[in-house]
Amino acid sequence: MAIQKYYITWQRLWVGKNVGTDISANVNNNWNYDGHPITCTELPYGYVDADKRLLAIIEYDDTYYDSEAIKRLTDSLLPWAYTEINANKALSLCNEWYPAPEGEADYFTLDTDGFTLIDNRPVEEI
Repeated sequence: MAIQKYYITWQRLWVGKNVGTDISANVNNNWNYDGHPITCTELPYGYVDADKRLLAIIEYDDTYYDSEAIKRLTDSLLPWAYTEINANKALSLCNEWYPAPEGEADYFTLDTDGFTLIDNRPVEEI
């Protein structure tokens, strides 16, 4: 079959006052059956004053995981307010979170693969 890759929005799950649990720890530590991992890569975008969501990428080979297994994964991520989104929505969120000055081109674009986010923010804004 094929490698499935999609963006998710999520929020840190707080365990106590100053200790947070990240979504990648849950996925990467718990979804590696028979050496076929489902991976979660957190991205450094989000958690701005107006929106506390963050972005991450979930990736798996659908040769090894059927829809029922992916539903179990999805259910296990509900405490993190997990929402699956496409690349265009991820792009839109990044440009909303980090707006370019009026009249200038958006800071974020999609690479030629139609999936990878390219961050064109000036270095002083990163």
